[in-house]
Amino acid sequence: MVSEKLKELRKKIGLTQEQLAEKLNVSRQAVTKWESGLGLPDIENLKNISLIFHVSTDSLLDNCIEKNIILKDKFTVIKIALFALGIALGIVAESFSFGFVMALLLPGTAHYIQTITLERKFRKEKDTLSEKMILTEQLQKDFYGRILNTNSQSKKIRIKRYLAEATLMASLFTLFDIVGVIFKTGSIGEIQLFGHKNLDNIMSYAFSFVLSFIIFFVLDYLRYEHIVKKYNRIGKE
Repeated sequence: MVSEKLKELRKKIGLTQEQLAEKLNVSRQAVTKWESGLGLPDIENLKNISLIFHVSTDSLLDNCIEKNIILKDKFTVIKIALFALGIALGIVAESFSFGFVMALLLPGTAHYIQTITLERKFRKEKDTLSEKMILTEQLQKDFYGRILNTNSQSKKIRIKRYLAEATLMASLFTLFDIVGVIFKTGSIGEIQLFGHKNLDNIMSYAFSFVLSFIIFFVLDYLRYEHIVKKYNRIGKE
């Protein structure tokens, strides 16, 4: 447990609770609460604790990590199986675009169930640190893997990321649609505006791209902004 390890490390180097609290810039009551198991340090304090005692955060959290790994491993196997099932459904239906959607939708649904399961588990156990770690894994990250800020001022940055991801996914979806038509395993929508086959086909692909873009953007926006709100609510309820 984090409480036991924190107390052990503090006593090992001869620090009092007051001295540790001063180094962490928190109250002595906060340290007492952590060591008694009535609360857990947040991620920032956890990092500072690891620096003070020259240990990794993983070593402080190994019990938390261990109980997460078992559930995650089970869901990982399920997600891989569902991805393969999505591809298989596309082959059976003779549609590249259908297989692409199913290969994303089925594992995505399993991942959503995994997240909800872990969140409820940790909330029930009042394990705010593990709950925050689960949500941290889902937060949007920049090119370097750094978490995008979760405050309201950074919303424009997050929206740009949603737009970029929606563009990429819509492009892939449209590409799979084109490949399906080329290999005669898919069909393009019948849009007749110009009375010319090639122009009408281009308009059909453009419509498919725009529709896909809107869907992916709205889904990304609703999902990630909801995660940001939940992340910011942890420990305040």
